[in-house]
Amino acid sequence: MTTTVVPGALATAGSHRSLRNATVGNVLEWYDWNVYAIFTPFFAPRIFNSHDAAGALVQSLMVFAVGFLTRPLGGLVLGRWGDRFGRRAALTLSMLLMAAGSLLIALCPTYSAAGWLAPVTILVARLAQGLSAGGEFAASSAYVVEIAPPGRKGLYSSVIYVSNALGNLLAALLGVVLTRALAPEQMNTWGWRVPFLLGAGLAGYAFVLRRRMIETHLTGPSPAEADQERHTSVRKALLSRPGALWKVVGYTLAGTIVYYTWVVFLPSYAAADGHITRSSALITTTVAQVLFIGVLPLTGMLADRIGTKPLLLTFATAFAVLTVPLLALAPKSFTWLLAVECVGLILFSGYGAIAPLIMAEQFPPGSRATGIGIPYGLTVSVFGGTAPYLAAAAANAGHAALYSAYVALASVASLGFFTRIRRRRTTAPAAGSPKDAVGESR
Repeated sequence: MTTTVVPGALATAGSHRSLRNATVGNVLEWYDWNVYAIFTPFFAPRIFNSHDAAGALVQSLMVFAVGFLTRPLGGLVLGRWGDRFGRRAALTLSMLLMAAGSLLIALCPTYSAAGWLAPVTILVARLAQGLSAGGEFAASSAYVVEIAPPGRKGLYSSVIYVSNALGNLLAALLGVVLTRALAPEQMNTWGWRVPFLLGAGLAGYAFVLRRRMIETHLTGPSPAEADQERHTSVRKALLSRPGALWKVVGYTLAGTIVYYTWVVFLPSYAAADGHITRSSALITTTVAQVLFIGVLPLTGMLADRIGTKPLLLTFATAFAVLTVPLLALAPKSFTWLLAVECVGLILFSGYGAIAPLIMAEQFPPGSRATGIGIPYGLTVSVFGGTAPYLAAAAANAGHAALYSAYVALASVASLGFFTRIRRRRTTAPAAGSPKDAVGESR
C-alpha cells in the first residue's frame, strides 16, 4: 500500500539535508526556465525573422507563451510519476528534461544560418522545458510540505518560491556580468549562449543531489498492488474533488499573471521602450529578486503564526487596487522601475510563500502531485504563459491600460476564492492521525 512518512520521522532522518538538496535542484531548474526571458532581448533578433527589435521581442514572447502549453501535460505525466514512484523520481526526471531544453537552446543556429529551423529549435526546447516545469512545481510542492515539521509548514512552503527567485536571480546576475564584460556585438552574437550552456552543465550536479533526497511517498511490498492502488486513488481523488481542482485554479489565476508580469514582462518592456538600458533593467530585477528572497521566509513564518488567509487577502486586494498605477509608472525611469518591481514582489510574497501549502492540503498523498499539477499547469499555461505576450502586444498597440485592468480583474477573481478559506494557523496532525500528513492552514 502507499504510505507517507510523517514529518517527525523525516526530521530525525535528514529532512533538512533533503530540503537543501531539493532547493538546489529547484534553483537550477528555474534558472534554466527563467534565463530564456532574461536573455530574450539579446537573442530574439538573431533567432526570429523580424525587421525591428520590438517585433522580434514579441515573437520570442510568443514562443515563451507556447512553451507553457506542455505544462499541463507535465503536471499530469510527472505528477502521476511522482504519485506512483515517489517525489524523488519525478524531481530527477524534471531536472533532466529542463537541462536538455537548455542545451538545445545554447546550440540553436541563427535565422540567417538555418532559416525557420532556428525558431523551431527554440520552440521544441521550450516545449521540453514546459513539460519539466509543469511537473516540477507539483512534485516539489508536495515534497517540501510533506517533510515540513509541525508548525513550520508555511516556512517550508516558502522555499519553493525562494528557490524560484534564486534561479531567476542567478540568471539576472549573469546577465549583468555578461553585459558589463562583453561588447554589445559580442553579447548579441555569442554571449547570450553562455547562460544556457552553464545551466545544462550544472544539471548533472543537481541530478546527483536529488538522487540523495529522502523519499516521502513510498510504495508497499507489491509493485502490482501499489500500481493498481495508485491508479484507483488518483482517479477517485480527482473525480471526487472537483471543488479542490477549481480551488487550485482560483488560487493560481492572479498569482501566475502577476508573477510573469512583474518578473518577465517589466524588465524586457522597459528596455525595449528605450527609457532604460538593458543592463539597468537587469539591475532592477536583481535588486528586486534579492529583496523578494529575503521577504519570502519571513512571510512563511508569519503564515505559521497568523494563518494563510490574511496574507492571501492582502495580496489579492493590493493588486486589484494598485496594478493600474504601478504598471503606468514602471517604464518612466530606472527609479520607478526599481520601486515598482520591489513593491510588487513584496506584495506577491503574501501569495508566493504559501501557495504550495494551500494547494497541497487539498489532496491526499496518493494523488497530491497529480491533483496540483493538472489544474496548476492548465492555469499557468493559459494565463501565466500568455501574460508577457499580452502585455507586450497591448503596450505596442498603445493600450497598456487595458492589460493593467486585466491583471486587476484577475486579482479580484482570486480574491473571491481566498475569501472562502477558513482562517486558522498551520497545523499538522499527530502521527497515526487519519488526516493526511499536510494538515490544514486555512
